[in-house]
Amino acid sequence: KTKKEILEYYQHGHRFYRNVDFDNGESYADSNFQDAMFENCYFGVDFSNSNFRNARFSGCNLKSTNFSNCDLTKTEIVNCLLEAVDFGNSDTLSLTFENNT
Repeated sequence: KTKKEILEYYQHGHRFYRNVDFDNGESYADSNFQDAMFENCYFGVDFSNSNFRNARFSGCNLKSTNFSNCDLTKTEIVNCLLEAVDFGNSDTLSLTFENNT
């Protein structure tokens, strides 16, 4: 999917992403994914300054993803692959982080 398709999907009220590859060479900086659920998705993109409040990542590949300056309030990251992920200056106080490798 293209960045435009992914963002339009959200704007049309959809919140569940399954098996989506976000790594299409484009930045998702300053995006809004509040209340979104990501299952078995691939990232590795720039999400800096984005809103992930109440979002859930399950079984995702988050390697090399930039979450700097993001709102991760009440976000869940569970059973995901993580390496070289940047959470710098993000709100992680209530972040749930379980069973990740």
